[in-house]
Amino acid sequence: MRTTAVVIGAGQSGLAMSRCLSERSVDHVVLERNDVANSWRKERWDSLRLLTPNWQCRLPGFAYYGPDQDGFMTMPEVADFISEYAKLIAAPLVCGTTVTSVRRADEGYVVTTDNGQWRCATVVLATGAFNVATVPAFAAAVPSAVTTLTPMGYRNPAQLAEGGVMVVGASATGVQIAAEVQRSGRGVVLAVGDHHPRHLQCGRARGRTSGRRLEGGRAIRPEQSPIYRQFRDRLRHRADHAARDQA
Repeated sequence: MRTTAVVIGAGQSGLAMSRCLSERSVDHVVLERNDVANSWRKERWDSLRLLTPNWQCRLPGFAYYGPDQDGFMTMPEVADFISEYAKLIAAPLVCGTTVTSVRRADEGYVVTTDNGQWRCATVVLATGAFNVATVPAFAAAVPSAVTTLTPMGYRNPAQLAEGGVMVVGASATGVQIAAEVQRSGRGVVLAVGDHHPRHLQCGRARGRTSGRRLEGGRAIRPEQSPIYRQFRDRLRHRADHAARDQA
């Protein structure tokens, strides 16, 4: 199969590119391994809300037109917004198709999928920037009895085991999940890195944290957290053991 351009990914970026290509009468296809806005439907937690107000939600030739211009869309609303856009622009979608490789060929590229090959002059990678979870190496020191998961696998507090919860990372994702888990009645430790977020809200806790943790709606220092101490002692034990082996 041949076309001028192959766009890989049918999220907001891939669809926006499709709209721009169509405006210029550039023949193309949009390949998607699942369905339109798949990551929003299947790789986000249930209560997610955008950080940008609805009036800022715009794609080429399309914008939020609902009554709540100053509101913040939920995860299902974002997915529906993107799906509606795909229909509006009549994107040339090929869904249920996984790209397995892209390689240079004479005067272009060969895109191999599980449904055949495409030859084209241009490839647009619109697969997203955060679709592979980054788990730090020290996570290997977490005791096996402690359940660990990334935001891509988290949906809601009901799926978590009983007991306290530590959320590592205090950017938008960590803060939203920590707040939700805390509201479910659990004790929460929110581990804050070096970026010192300006404002955090977790239950009743508001304001600057600067190296503190949020537990049960209140900011605490690392040494006050029993979960933190457990991880710290475990890491120290592993470091001491490695030093003895090298001696």
